[in-house]
Amino acid sequence: MVTRRTRRALGAAAGLAGVAGAAATWELTRRRNRRELLADPERDILTAPLPGFGRTVVSADGTRLAVWEAGPPDGPVVVFAHGWGMAVRFWIHQLRELSADHRVIAYDQRGHAASGKAADGDYSADALGADLEAVLATCVPAGRRALLVGHSMGAMSIVAWAHAADGPVEDRVHGAILADTGVDQLYSTFFAELGVAKLVADTIGVRAMSSRLPLPPGSSPVGHRATAFIACGRDASPSAVTLTEQLFLETPADVRSAIGMTMSSLDLAHGVARLTVPTTVVIGTADRLTPPVHSQRLADALPDADLVELTGAGHQAPLERHHDFTKLVRQHTVGAEVAGPA
Repeated sequence: MVTRRTRRALGAAAGLAGVAGAAATWELTRRRNRRELLADPERDILTAPLPGFGRTVVSADGTRLAVWEAGPPDGPVVVFAHGWGMAVRFWIHQLRELSADHRVIAYDQRGHAASGKAADGDYSADALGADLEAVLATCVPAGRRALLVGHSMGAMSIVAWAHAADGPVEDRVHGAILADTGVDQLYSTFFAELGVAKLVADTIGVRAMSSRLPLPPGSSPVGHRATAFIACGRDASPSAVTLTEQLFLETPADVRSAIGMTMSSLDLAHGVARLTVPTTVVIGTADRLTPPVHSQRLADALPDADLVELTGAGHQAPLERHHDFTKLVRQHTVGAEVAGPA
């Protein structure tokens, strides 16, 4: 006869066995992720020094922005704007590959990485556009026009800048590349990909993207797998997944929350028409965060645009398919008329 005490003991033993099994699986997964990363020939992107030098640019509201510059001063100027939860290092492949013959400029968005938090707490699209204006005004020589390259929120920053520009944008830039982005209805389409109804999706989206809950201080098997599924395509390298996870974990919770709120009500459709320069819209066909429908709508609305699909790439297409992406940058700068009003 099995007594109550025996049943309790058996239940406790089963529970301990389950915990031990989960812990073992966790550790095995962590070790496997580590082995895959060590075998990745591109793993040095996580720690290698960035080319060039850093400087500080002060935005209109006093926010201090960390800017990185590399390459010959007389080379074609390319300005890179990264996305939500990322940093200048997101562009390390482009900075390395282009700095031999281009003047490359990249900056940390307000509140991200080495840039200061918003001086007055403003993380609106208008503020992001003003930051880009400060970088252009400070770092691009008079009489030169730049190519603007933005990923996700960075592309939204470009559209916001164009909308607020004082004068024709073609006086300042000769082209743009907008990657894995959208200008409105961001949450409903993301959760629709997961089979969630629009009304529910909008509610979940606001709460999830604006959450101030702290994230684990370092990589974990669960976090790594979630990053790979949500942000990257199936063929993304271990280093691309790890860098994405690492940069997102390093972004302060209050900054993630504030920008998440901005994106919950984002509507930049009215500003698209101001971006009159030749523009390439790039989308990874496996992008879950900003599904291809966004890029198609954006390309249709822009005055002068073409759409490039990177088959199988996820939301981090410039990182996952960096050789292809860098070729697109070069296509914009070769033969471009870079002179502008002095």
